[in-house]
Amino acid sequence: MARGKRKDRLAEEIKKIVSNAFLLKVRDPILKMAINITAVDVSPDGRNAKVYYVVFSGSDKDEVAAALKKVEPLIRKEIAENMRVRYVPNICFAYDTSLEYSRHIESILHDIKDKRSYNDSLIDIYNEMMSSESLIFLPHENVDGDALGSSVAVCLATRKTGIKSYVLLSEELPYNLKFIANDANDFCREQLLPTGSGDGITDDICVTELPQGFEVKTAVWLDHNQVSRSAMGEELFRIADTKICIDHHKTAERFGDYCYIDSKAAATGEIVYDMFVTANVDIDNHMANAALLAITTDTGSFKYSNVTPDTHKRAAELMLLGADPCYIANNVFASVKFEEIKLSSLALENTQIHAGGKIAITFVSRDMIEKAGASDDMTSPIVDKLRSIENVEIAIMVREHINGYTKVSMRSKSFADVAKVAEKFGGGGHIRASGFVTNDTFENIKDSLIKEAGAALG
Repeated sequence: MARGKRKDRLAEEIKKIVSNAFLLKVRDPILKMAINITAVDVSPDGRNAKVYYVVFSGSDKDEVAAALKKVEPLIRKEIAENMRVRYVPNICFAYDTSLEYSRHIESILHDIKDKRSYNDSLIDIYNEMMSSESLIFLPHENVDGDALGSSVAVCLATRKTGIKSYVLLSEELPYNLKFIANDANDFCREQLLPTGSGDGITDDICVTELPQGFEVKTAVWLDHNQVSRSAMGEELFRIADTKICIDHHKTAERFGDYCYIDSKAAATGEIVYDMFVTANVDIDNHMANAALLAITTDTGSFKYSNVTPDTHKRAAELMLLGADPCYIANNVFASVKFEEIKLSSLALENTQIHAGGKIAITFVSRDMIEKAGASDDMTSPIVDKLRSIENVEIAIMVREHINGYTKVSMRSKSFADVAKVAEKFGGGGHIRASGFVTNDTFENIKDSLIKEAGAALG
């Protein structure tokens, strides 16, 4: 019995070391994002270990097997450095053919097949962007960290090859996101060769209007699939020679000439990183920081239910490429203006609790924003504060926009699908985060909103 327990302990320890080695040490592109270690079987004498794996990304099994054979010495070295054993076991990899994992892979391959019938390949999309004379990247209005980080990362990649490109915004950036654009601007001015004012190469990355005479060849919508949700969206859709959409929200129909939508991705930043890896792009620390900003913000610092093991793997690889999670967190989450705190206080005072404590809803008026001396971008954290209230499952923030319409943001904590609630009002989003806009007032929609939210509780 003791020997059996020791064997199981060794197997579990080796599995952890091997998994960490693939995450941090193995650089072979064939193995990147391609496999998952499922089990380890150690011989009774501890001299041999068979490592079982499955292939997750539609990769060629023979190619993966050959690549694994080459890294066996590296894996054995990692075990030697991280385990105190009399004999360092010989390592061999074996494909896991158990029924459970076969069914799992069959399901994944079915998803991939469905995705391929809908999506263009990431390499085709990247090559199309790189063949363009000029590009405009279009994040959605009320830009968040995912939309901005994804746009800045890809814009930097194009500028480094000499392509004229900008990120076109609907409004000024939120104060806690300006750092990523400022860093990118500094890089462009200091590292890229200037070709003149308005060149789209050394100018500021993020703009609210295009330079005079700038001719748009390709327009790229990132983190959304609605033309109207971006600056000059309808006009650019009309005049751009090529339209591209990269998103992780669900959509009912194909968008643009090239399209890649993966609703299982935790953030559009994950898709952007996968595109870079697929295209073998040289990712510098500025691009890595922008992509990690995208992933960090859309996962709530990796707290939300959309986070997967691959999310952490991508984040770890971005860190190895120079991304600084502490720098991102300090700017986004730990640099709060006093006016934002005052506004949050007013909103919390205005909060109503319904459905036995399961629903929290608040209204943020223009008067409240002015009284706090705040700006509209300071309203975003309020809905997350509501969600953090004990026992609350659905949090709703209704905001009076400066242009007169009403904007509704919803979050759920663990099980409620707020995307379905938003769809009832013409909006959409994720299961745990969604919203919509309406010309109705808060008082007119409050009761129906609470009713639909209550129905989502089940």
